[in-house]
Amino acid sequence: MILRSHLLRLCVVQLLLVTTGWCLARGKSPTLRHTYFKESVSKLVYFKNRSTLLGLDKTGGLLYRSTDYGESWTKVSDIKDGEVTRLYAHPHEPKIAYALTEGTQHWLTKDEGGSWQPFSTPLTPTTSGERPLA
Repeated sequence: MILRSHLLRLCVVQLLLVTTGWCLARGKSPTLRHTYFKESVSKLVYFKNRSTLLGLDKTGGLLYRSTDYGESWTKVSDIKDGEVTRLYAHPHEPKIAYALTEGTQHWLTKDEGGSWQPFSTPLTPTTSGERPLA
């Protein structure tokens, strides 16, 4: 429970930093808005276009997307609830991200989470390390 609380605080701090930087670059004062999730968002993915973010609720296996710097969030409807266990941005392609499951069918977006296509792997992702697709 303490770890979840720390992760939630880290996510909030990251969102504040992104929002503050964006506002300062545009000469505006930052505004804060609270968004409550059923469970805490444990992973955030930022794209080159900083207004779009993906957030993963690992406990519920839910994926969320924001297109307004994290002010509002919508649940990704292309992926069945409870499936996603890990979320990764592509290291070299700025609009691509992967949503991995515990099985062999996973999800790929090429447009910053606007749409998702399924893909399969012959084996389940590795559970050790941070490079499950390598």
